[in-house]
Amino acid sequence: MDFEKAIALFEGSGNTCMIFDGEKAVRTFQDHGIKPLVFTLMEEPALLEDATVTDAVIGRAAALLCVEGRAKQVYGRLMSKGAQKVLEDAGIHHRAATVVEQIENRDRTDTCPMEKKVAHTADSHEAYVIFSTFLKAKMEEEAAGK
Repeated sequence: MDFEKAIALFEGSGNTCMIFDGEKAVRTFQDHGIKPLVFTLMEEPALLEDATVTDAVIGRAAALLCVEGRAKQVYGRLMSKGAQKVLEDAGIHHRAATVVEQIENRDRTDTCPMEKKVAHTADSHEAYVIFSTFLKAKMEEEAAGK
């Protein structure tokens, strides 16, 4: 997909994340955070390969997941400098509407907790294992009514 067209479709959509393959969006999401990318990698990893990923927020965590999925292009409405480095190092074309030093948590009092979970690694597979394990455990807790 043409990068400019994907960005325009994303920005006009109201979605938090969109994955494009060819000339169409193959997945759209309203979920916040890294959940859309983790679930895509868990359930349909081939969708990310050579895809264009557009997301409201791309921090190092999301960038590592895009590397793990072998995305071709990544756009973030908000992107951290750490994410830019991860994507550059992987040779993934990327752009951001706004670049920030780091991604903050939702109440802007600290660094995003997902960013903290992978601060120690540059390995995309390790990041994926950390996040998939974390989300599976969280889903099990919710299913158990905790």
